[in-house]
Amino acid sequence: MCLLLPSCGTYSVLRPADNLAEGRFEVQAGAAISTVPELLPVLKADVGITDWLEAGAQWEVYNALVGARIGLLKSETHGIALAIGVQAGLADIARLEKSSSQWSNRFVISPNVTIGRRFNKIELYLGTKALLAVSDFAGTEVFTAKLGLRWTANELGFITVEGGASAHRFLGSGYLFVGEGSGSIGVSF
Repeated sequence: MCLLLPSCGTYSVLRPADNLAEGRFEVQAGAAISTVPELLPVLKADVGITDWLEAGAQWEVYNALVGARIGLLKSETHGIALAIGVQAGLADIARLEKSSSQWSNRFVISPNVTIGRRFNKIELYLGTKALLAVSDFAGTEVFTAKLGLRWTANELGFITVEGGASAHRFLGSGYLFVGEGSGSIGVSF
């Protein structure tokens, strides 16, 4: 289905499970690729409000989201990190009914969960999120899961790579599964 449409979009996570410390800021740029095939730019910025609360924004051509997440567990303290959050914004998603498709920019809410562990300069994580169209909950929904790895080169620079899939649920048309991967370079200060 999606191959016949202009695009499906990508839905990157790009944040490990450990929240940023209070006052830390991180910005990253990269690209996401999917089996549609698509290659799209990705921009992301996050800031540590407190040691357990983080705010951020992300842009991936077909979606722009802002939100916050709470760090429930930390690698250093608990041996594993767990963060839950919610984002909101606009996503250009299709609503497929019978043989027609309608593309529209919709307001979406995106709950997310990330679990992982920091090992010195390496962080492994599994991140999931959903994009739910507020205007029509019975319409299109997107669910994504990504397994990721972040390597921190020094106090400032890092590289993040992740891979996984997204499932697009279309009203009356079932699911479409799309493989996705993302990579970025970033700075933290």
